[in-house]
Amino acid sequence: MRTTRAISAPGRLTIAMLLLAGTTFLNACSQEFTGIDDVYAPTKPEERFPIEVVEKPVKLTVSAASGRLGPAESDQIIGLAWQAKTRAITGVTVAYPAGSRNGRKVAAEVAALVAQQGVPRTRIHTAAYNGKSDTVTMAFVVRVASTKECGDWSHNIANTYRNELYPNMGCAMQNNVAAMVSNPDDLLAPRASPPVRSAARDPAMDNYLSNDWTEPVVTFGDTLNDN
Repeated sequence: MRTTRAISAPGRLTIAMLLLAGTTFLNACSQEFTGIDDVYAPTKPEERFPIEVVEKPVKLTVSAASGRLGPAESDQIIGLAWQAKTRAITGVTVAYPAGSRNGRKVAAEVAALVAQQGVPRTRIHTAAYNGKSDTVTMAFVVRVASTKECGDWSHNIANTYRNELYPNMGCAMQNNVAAMVSNPDDLLAPRASPPVRSAARDPAMDNYLSNDWTEPVVTFGDTLNDN
């Protein structure tokens, strides 16, 4: 014969409190994980390291102590002059010390060399600054494609049990893409479409609209395949 033992009031109260505590704990965990899942974490490289178009100054300093440019300095100026011709968004400023006769001569030589590379004279500005340092500077501003720098090693990538992306993931690729952009303005707006070349298109469309289609050309290879 089986006997049934009744649970006393204090026992029932203890069981009810344990069940209530367990339910509260599970509910708190559920809310915690739900909050984490609701936060969007970027995973694509273009989201984590977006490429932006920024303005960057370009500056070259040459010595004017001898009163003329050397071969190496001339080559540097020619290279920057081509960049100024194709990419500069401002004019080219050539600055020389006001108290230096050699500086004035070298500044004039720099301006002439820049103009020889195709930069309009109206975009070449020569200015004097206070000093006698015999130093001439050439400067202008260009637009470049840029993104955040790499090198964030704040996380230990050997510890990946949470399967999360490390801070530098995709950074090198985005920097390489930004460095290869030929014209950063293409990222701001598309280029205008060139005029359509209709010399070959118009006769083809005329034949199509007049139903004057040509017979397909059968080659030797097609004949063998048919047999």
